[in-house]
Amino acid sequence: MRNLIIYLFLAAAIQVPQVVYAEECQLGAHFGPVSFDNERPVAALRKILKGTGISLVETGEFDAGTISARNVSGTVGEAVRRLAEGTNLNYTCNNGVMRVSQKPHPVNVALHSPAAPTAAETAPQPPAKLPLPQPTPAHASIKISAGDSIRARLTQFAKENQYRISWSGDDLFAKKDADFTGDNFEDVINKLFIATKITGYITKDEGRMLNVFVQ
Repeated sequence: MRNLIIYLFLAAAIQVPQVVYAEECQLGAHFGPVSFDNERPVAALRKILKGTGISLVETGEFDAGTISARNVSGTVGEAVRRLAEGTNLNYTCNNGVMRVSQKPHPVNVALHSPAAPTAAETAPQPPAKLPLPQPTPAHASIKISAGDSIRARLTQFAKENQYRISWSGDDLFAKKDADFTGDNFEDVINKLFIATKITGYITKDEGRMLNVFVQ
């Protein structure tokens, strides 16, 4: 047989062809030679089937491109298979009737997505601020019992008021009970310094620090 050359200009994506036929369709019958000049596949198939005893029925409107070829010949079955390979059409033959139908197009399904966040929701949030030290209570006091470590009690008192402590010298121990009360942390510390052999000062510029010096 002569070579079958078909030039296709497709308007849709090529899909897997489907050709279904029964023996009584006699797709082994020969045709041609015939020529096609920018003809739709169904019109080209009508020329191929002419004189073969096979009727052609088309279902629906088709958008399968056009065919251009010269002096084509061969068997009906081969021509139908090649048409199926180059178009998005289904070909079914039964009881001497060839039916051509469009392959179903994929169904586009729109999925509902959550609403887009607002500008306020997507705007960069300022970094969380660390909590500021609580202000020194309006009334402060430190109670020291006989035998207590002055260094240990001052360290605890400073920590309770968000201060660090720097201690220089030996530790001291209370000889009797004492209770130092004042309006604030600094007031209590000054009273304790006066009653003991301790000197020192408080800094706030580079962190809250109680500096203690034992004479």
